[in-house]
Amino acid sequence: MANEYGLLGVLNSPQNYGYSVQPQVNLSGVEPSVTDKLSQIQATRSSPLSVSSGYRDPGYNARVGGARRSQHMLGKAIDISTKGMTLAEVKSLMEEA
Repeated sequence: MANEYGLLGVLNSPQNYGYSVQPQVNLSGVEPSVTDKLSQIQATRSSPLSVSSGYRDPGYNARVGGARRSQHMLGKAIDISTKGMTLAEVKSLMEEA
């Protein structure tokens, strides 16, 4: 079953992507180079990263308060949750990206 912005529950799981994807996230419009990089980064981690935002169509981007020229609308950006990560872990993650 799909919703307006992506796949729900079962397909958006670490077992399928190697990283956790929130139900409203649409990864189908994200460039493969971006998801490949995410997979590479995930492979270095012991716990799944949580993707909180992927491709956004212009209407959805506006509704969530995204930037007018957001890279999400071009499929060139994803957001991940850093909840539970230390500042050093976030810094390391950014250096890998």
